[in-house]
Amino acid sequence: MALIQCPECDNNISDKAIACPHCGCPSSEWKNAGQIVSPNKSHLEEDSSNQMIKEIVGRYPITEKAKMIRDLREEAGMKLNEAAEAIDSYLYLLSKKENKENDGVYRYTSFGKIKVYCPRCKSENCSYIQEQTIKQGETQTRYTKNLNPLRPFTLANKKEKVISEDRTITKSKLVCNSCSNIFD
Repeated sequence: MALIQCPECDNNISDKAIACPHCGCPSSEWKNAGQIVSPNKSHLEEDSSNQMIKEIVGRYPITEKAKMIRDLREEAGMKLNEAAEAIDSYLYLLSKKENKENDGVYRYTSFGKIKVYCPRCKSENCSYIQEQTIKQGETQTRYTKNLNPLRPFTLANKKEKVISEDRTITKSKLVCNSCSNIFD
């Protein structure tokens, strides 16, 4: 039994598997590829250190690089320049990976970009729309007796006082171009 790399998700899987347990890619896809990865000790150490770096980078926002380096030095026992190079290279690879995915709509959080999916049909085909609503203003109306002798047939005077003006409220929402679902 040997490990091969899945052509869809690039995870290591057994060559005897019927389908990839990570993405479901059928075995006919990788039988033709024939990529066999030997499980040596250095490969396993690289995976564990990459997992540690990934975990440390996920703890902090991108701007807190000094804290990431400090944590990597403490947890992995690395020198300062080694930890700084490891964090810098991981952040560089992460930015290259994000730049490859220019299609679709993204939301920005403190941890970076998050791709937006439709909650109904799970489609990536989404776009932004502007929704405008008009909030009616308020007025206060007051009626008083007519005491003006020059207007004898008018029983009451009507006075209106504007408390608030009409306002237009604009909200940015997402719409799925596949199923026409509107969501925030």
